[in-house]
Amino acid sequence: MTASSPAHTQLNYTVEQKNLLAQAEKGDVDAQYFLAQSLFETADPNRIKESDFYHWMKKAADNGHEVAQNILADMAADGMSSQETADEFAPNGTQKIMDEIKLLEKQTPVDYLKIIGKLQQAATLQNYMALSDLTVIYGMEENATVYGVKTNPLTACTLALYNNHLYGDVNKGHLDVYCNGEQVTNAQFKQAERLSKMLIKHPNRLSELW
Repeated sequence: MTASSPAHTQLNYTVEQKNLLAQAEKGDVDAQYFLAQSLFETADPNRIKESDFYHWMKKAADNGHEVAQNILADMAADGMSSQETADEFAPNGTQKIMDEIKLLEKQTPVDYLKIIGKLQQAATLQNYMALSDLTVIYGMEENATVYGVKTNPLTACTLALYNNHLYGDVNKGHLDVYCNGEQVTNAQFKQAERLSKMLIKHPNRLSELW
């Protein structure tokens, strides 16, 4: 995918993001920038230049947005090589699984049951993007329905916490969304904390969340 080609719209776009998207597609440079910023948390670090985040940040930069230009310059200066990124965010050979998912997403009809099975497999092997995708699938009713699973706020919060334990604040936005008081009770949050800490020692037990 080139920076000028249409970006793939993720299922987990919020209403606010969809509103920004409508303006961004009309050429509103500020909307392009703010949409890009809001999409950073869901961008696959191993395929950043193929993400919606990069697509709209590049659009904003090309249209003269100075902050967007600075962000892209910093990314170019600080960016890891593709192999270094893969080693960090897609460990245990999980990039192959994520590539298989990309191919499945292009098929018609889309086999969502098969995709979620592969996401669960990659997540058990500590793949960052798989954990991130499953967080928003289990945490949003619209996504859960598409993938044929039940919405589960406890699972979503646990996955967000576990991903944060593994990769630091790169997914902090998910903690804010899926572990706040509107999504889980205080008791559920404490349970999610216990589960996420257990998963650090026993990642193979992740399947118990499904």
